[in-house]
Amino acid sequence: MLALLFGTFAVFKEARLPLLIYTAISNVETASCTIGYLIDAATAFQLSGNKTEFGCAVAVVIIVESIFCCVYRSYGNLAQFIKDRETSPELPVVYRAPDLKTSSLTPPSSEFDAPPAYEEKPSTYIV
Repeated sequence: MLALLFGTFAVFKEARLPLLIYTAISNVETASCTIGYLIDAATAFQLSGNKTEFGCAVAVVIIVESIFCCVYRSYGNLAQFIKDRETSPELPVVYRAPDLKTSSLTPPSSEFDAPPAYEEKPSTYIV
């Protein structure tokens, strides 16, 4: 729940620190849930009496690998977001939110007042 609050605040305020906190809390939640699953799996393994050699080890490897992938992906997306936020002032006016203190919300009076067209490049987000 905390991660959701920080993430929502970060998106609406476009702030970096709440986004970092959101990512950290999300990763801690993922890790704690995985530890809980491991405890459940180990308990079930012990109670069932199934003493196969690799039964629990395979589950542990899969879960640890999924944690690593989640953490790697979240920090990769965070790095791309921060990179995009640093380059955003270089974008044309069309793609930036209007500054309500200095500009009016009226449309341009002619086509000569309109900002130049911008070629959209493909996104490079990590998926």
